[in-house]
Amino acid sequence: MGQLLNLIETLVAENAAQRIEIQQQRDELARLKGASARLEITPPVPPVATNHSSEAERQPPTPRRKPKAAKNANPDRDRDP
Repeated sequence: MGQLLNLIETLVAENAAQRIEIQQQRDELARLKGASARLEITPPVPPVATNHSSEAERQPPTPRRKPKAAKNANPDRDRDP
């Protein structure tokens, strides 16, 4: 049982080393082809807002206008009976 665990540990270490080597080779190949190497992209960090407005500091909402009436509000009025 101990030998099996040692073998697994050795294989995991080899696998990790091979992954690193493969990535280095991919980066070199991309560089030789003229492309840039793989970029380390980090997710954007939202800026920290320092000025938090309170409810009293907010501007009052602007009053909305009444909707205009339709041009043909009573279409029956224009017709002759």
